[in-house]
Amino acid sequence: MSPNNQTNTLSRWLPAIAAGIVLIVFFLPWVSWAGTAVSGYEFPSGKFFAVSADKFSLSNPMPGLSFSFAIFWLIPVLAAVTIGLTAAGKNSNWTAWITAVLSLSLAAVYILFSKTLVDLGVGQSVFSLLSPLIYVFIAAAVLLVFSTRISLLKKAGLALAGPVFAIAGFMIIQQKIAGEEFSDTAKVKADFTVTADALMKEFAAGDSAANKKYLEKIIEVKGKTADITVSGDTTVNFKFTDPGGSFINFSFDGKEADAAKLVKAGDEVTVKGACSGSMYSEILGTTTITFKRCTLSNK
Repeated sequence: MSPNNQTNTLSRWLPAIAAGIVLIVFFLPWVSWAGTAVSGYEFPSGKFFAVSADKFSLSNPMPGLSFSFAIFWLIPVLAAVTIGLTAAGKNSNWTAWITAVLSLSLAAVYILFSKTLVDLGVGQSVFSLLSPLIYVFIAAAVLLVFSTRISLLKKAGLALAGPVFAIAGFMIIQQKIAGEEFSDTAKVKADFTVTADALMKEFAAGDSAANKKYLEKIIEVKGKTADITVSGDTTVNFKFTDPGGSFINFSFDGKEADAAKLVKAGDEVTVKGACSGSMYSEILGTTTITFKRCTLSNK
């Protein structure tokens, strides 16, 4: 076979090769969160948020849209169709494009969520949580786009469409969470009033029972601020810590952030907020308890 014929044969079969890799790797582990491997198919199957809720108390922020996750089952279905069309010598552009866009969107979701976990103290970096197979999956999805016969500009647009869609979705969710009314916290009577030390000891003794007791409850926590972080002009985070490295993180936004900026490290304060639950880091052996919609009860 001449070199030209070999090149033409390879070019013809590239969509099928890329789709085959996508099809296989979709069912293999992409990430490892606190020792639990999560595969690509486990997002549409529901295990993705089941793991995040169980391990980190991070449940699906928009449960009403869970039905829409089923669209990602099109990835293996259309990958298989792409292989079949290529083998039959028929045009597989449309199935290849849809497969690639959905694949890159899903991979971006796993990466963005892993970054969220790192920000909350799970893992040293995003890369430490990702499996090499997710990179294989991304490369195959990009190859799937670039193996089709369209202009280079359109190929680049399709390759970027998935990640852009995923990032936009994350931004919408963040804005939804940030848009919650913090004034409600100040007006609502606390379900529990505890000291920071007592709360951390209770979570250390049994995080499952503590999460069940406190999750989404309004709690007043009294303690001494160990660390204060100001992010831009709109967000302030307080930390109450214990000698073992565990800590409680309180997030203040909007007008509540203005009041929180007046507090200094070492001040005794009482913070009221909604408990978002805890996360345990097996690597560090520490527990992180997070609060949202926080307001200062006193300064």
